[in-house]
Amino acid sequence: MPTEWSPTDREDLQRNYAEMLDPAYRQRWSLENPGNALAFEERKRLLDNLVEGRVPGPSVVLDLGCGSLSALPKDLARSTLIGVDLLFGRLHELEPGHAAALVNADGCMLPLRSGSVDVVVMSVMLSSVLDGGARRQICAEVDRVLSPGGLVVWYDFRYPSPGNRATKRVGRRQLTELFPGYSVTIRSVTVLPPVARALGDHAEVWYPRLRAVPALRSHLAGTLTKPGALQ
Repeated sequence: MPTEWSPTDREDLQRNYAEMLDPAYRQRWSLENPGNALAFEERKRLLDNLVEGRVPGPSVVLDLGCGSLSALPKDLARSTLIGVDLLFGRLHELEPGHAAALVNADGCMLPLRSGSVDVVVMSVMLSSVLDGGARRQICAEVDRVLSPGGLVVWYDFRYPSPGNRATKRVGRRQLTELFPGYSVTIRSVTVLPPVARALGDHAEVWYPRLRAVPALRSHLAGTLTKPGALQ
């Protein structure tokens, strides 16, 4: 039975969120930086391609972590969207109308019926969970609420972040262990953020070239398909 995060884990996440509100942090990730903007557009395009044609008809989409609402695949725009986040402040920042429901809840104990969700978006979410037990519980809950044949849309760090000890990478092998039995289609994407930011006005020329070098790709993106027929 899933249990809530420990007080230490929750404090770590709260501290990480407070750092994200710092003006210096926001400036570092500002889309006014050409490299950041290209990485963001690449992410949106990738997520669009991953989902295109794979979710027939109206569907229920769970955005776990809610930080990805601005980058949701366009094929999910008409779906019933549920945003869940452990931190109330992140929910408060979202614009009204982005989701049918915004829920302040623990990913280890999702307040949703089993098999009630068609797509779960996990975008830069699990890397913020440092405890291995909590990670397993969250993924077990995702599996519980996801319908047979449903999709997990994945985008997260594959490298450790030396400048951010509040994150922990999620590799390919870990993904297959966290979602046993799922069909996993995953690939490396996105130029290392510090490198992309440093490109400045040369980003349009150099970002595509650097993206072609596998070692310079910082994230994994893809889909994990639950066994069974999509309802």
